[in-house]
This record gives sequence, C-alpha cells and structure tokens, in this order.
Amino acid sequence: ANGSNASQGGFPGPTCVQNNRMVYATGGYTVGTDSPAIRIFDGRFDREVTRLPNTTAGTVPKAVMSMLAANGTIYLSTLDTGSDHTNWVGRVFSLDIESGTLTPIGAAFPTGEVPYALCWHMGRLWCGTNCQSSSYTGSIYYFRPDIDTTWTADYTLTTSTVAGCTSLCSYNGLLYVGTSNAASAFALILVRSELGVYSTAKTASGGTARANNAVLAMTVFNGKLFATFWNNDTTAVAKIYQYDGSSWTTAFTGATTTLIPYHSLPTDGNGAMLAVGGGVGYTGGVLYTPDGVTWTDETPFLSQGSPTS
Repeated sequence: ANGSNASQGGFPGPTCVQNNRMVYATGGYTVGTDSPAIRIFDGRFDREVTRLPNTTAGTVPKAVMSMLAANGTIYLSTLDTGSDHTNWVGRVFSLDIESGTLTPIGAAFPTGEVPYALCWHMGRLWCGTNCQSSSYTGSIYYFRPDIDTTWTADYTLTTSTVAGCTSLCSYNGLLYVGTSNAASAFALILVRSELGVYSTAKTASGGTARANNAVLAMTVFNGKLFATFWNNDTTAVAKIYQYDGSSWTTAFTGATTTLIPYHSLPTDGNGAMLAVGGGVGYTGGVLYTPDGVTWTDETPFLSQGSPTS
C-alpha cells in the first residue's frame, strides 16, 4: 500500500494448496477495470477457476488479499474499493474449486478495515483486519461456517495500542495475533486465551520503531511457533522469532542480502521450512531451514531476470 514503507500484502498470502493442487490469484490485470482471476495448477495443467464478483454496487474489486485452505474448503479475502484507511472495503468468500463458486462469508467489513489475515482455530474461521494507520485500528473477528450468518467482533486492537492485524496462527490451542504499529511503538504478538482474553505474548524490537513495523508472518514448525518481524528503520531490521511454548528466542537476523521483509513461512515436501520475502524496493529472497536453527540463503536459485525481480 505504501511501497517499501510498508512491505505488507495479506496473510497467509494470495495462494494456497488444496488436494495437492495450487490455487492462486493472478496478477497482470488492470486494477478497477478487470476483475481479479483465480486459477488452479495441478502440476501439469493451469486453468482459470473463477473471477471475483462485483460488489453490490457494481464496482469491480481490486485484489485478492489472502487465501486459506481449511475445513475442507478455501477461504479468501478481498480488497474491493477505496484508496486509503478512510474508505477501504473488503469481503471474505469461500471457494469451491470444483464448481468455481464463490460464496460470501458474512457481510463486508466496516469501512476502513481490510480483511487482511485469515486463520482456522477452534473450529472457527478467524479474520484480522488492517487499516495501516495509527488513527484507524483493526479488529479480530470470527465466523462459524454453517452456523453463523455474521462475523463476531472478538477484539479491537486499539485496546492493545497497536494499529492492525498482519498475521494469525493457532498454536497449542491458543490464537496468536501478529500486529503492525505506528512510529515510536513496536509491533506486538498477542495471544488469545481459551477464555477469550487477549494479552501481550511478545514485543518485537530492533532499531527505532517506524510506522508500519510489523509481524508479517507466523507458522508452526517442528513443534514451535515462528514469527517474522520487519522494521523499516534507517538501517532496516529483519528477524525471525521462535517460541517453544515457554520462551521466545531470535532464530534468525537478516543482514546485507537477507535484510528484507519476510512475508511467508511455508514448508516444503521434505519437511523443511522456507522464509520467503521481498517487496517494493527489495529483491526477492528465500531462506531454507531443516530445523529452525540452521538457515541457508537460497536466493541465488531464484530467477532474477532484468530488472531484478
């Protein structure tokens, strides 16, 4: 939204895997004119599944923010209209990849709140919204498919003095919430107890806190919770934290070529984890770890091209 000042873009990101097939939102379209397409790739053939439907007002939606494969289906969130935190509007859908049918999950979110992060936890679909402004904070919502017709607002992030939700993860029966923050205040990782009480699990650190410093991604790997942190300070800070259920440690610190924002933490077919990053003003980068302790920079294997991707 703000280029290199805010290297964010939805969590877990605009792609997922279901039944060994990759489902993804495409780029290369004219925003506001072409409806964003969703495609599927099975390893041999690639085809279009569907396109985002217009809003009730007939407006062409702008983008797919995130996708999540859970509960035997695919959920995705959208950015439909608006130009900033005062008027953004977005929705969440379920997608049947066999029929290409998109079904709305509840109604559009309150104006200004982009449905940014998705997670499945306690038999519910959770959505964290992001306004990318210290003056307009996001919230945490949940929806019980086949039971609810509207989203339930579970927590307002202003209560914890953070700006927006940038990632969500279920770990050891608890919901962890990665956040962004304003200048002079560091992002937090919040934890929701089984009783629905939110508290601070981790305060990020490194450099001087800049606007939109954020916990961009979280995942569970080898029994531990991993979280990436990005702070676009004069000397940027990129970290990957790990939590074993009792204490937090820093598993990786970026430097020189690995000093980039890491947006996702997928695992591969060999049981290893990757940290994938990049953004406007930064080259793409990939880290590889078999255990969360030893990290290898695999960026040279990327096809960079010209200009550098």
